[in-house]
Amino acid sequence: GDNIVLDDLTGQTGSNLTVVDLNGGRTARDLGLAKSVAAARLSGDSVYEATGDFLLSQINDGNGMRLVSGAPALKFTLTDDSTLEIKLDGAASLNDVAQKINSDSANAGRVTASFANGRFSLTDNTAGGGTEAFRVEDVNGSVAAGILGLDVAASGQSLTGRNVAAGMNSVLL
Repeated sequence: GDNIVLDDLTGQTGSNLTVVDLNGGRTARDLGLAKSVAAARLSGDSVYEATGDFLLSQINDGNGMRLVSGAPALKFTLTDDSTLEIKLDGAASLNDVAQKINSDSANAGRVTASFANGRFSLTDNTAGGGTEAFRVEDVNGSVAAGILGLDVAASGQSLTGRNVAAGMNSVLL
């Protein structure tokens, strides 16, 4: 995931498993390990997670995301059978992508986007009643839906994307 886990294999139970910084250092704190637990396993705090400030140049395992210039990159099909196409021109961060979706003049509140816990969450705010399922697709040669983790099935009028960044010791495929 996004944290370091230490296992005490000594079998000793006389004291806590403790990690401290020495000589004014910050390594244990910076790695999320400055803790003491009365157990054989110490799970550190999160040290790597995509936040809304994460730059688009950092996603896709550091390969970034090529934006389609002057044309929509994402197409939303909504449960009332309407569609919405969104341009991502000028987006630099994941928060910028959510803002582009939310503030697009054609959207008018039909879709709400947010970014938290390393993934996008989308809500279809239409009344539904159509025959189409809520989904996000690429348009105009874009590959944004996959890179942003939005190429997944929705559950009704909610879509929770995949993580946009790989965790420690992993590769995002």
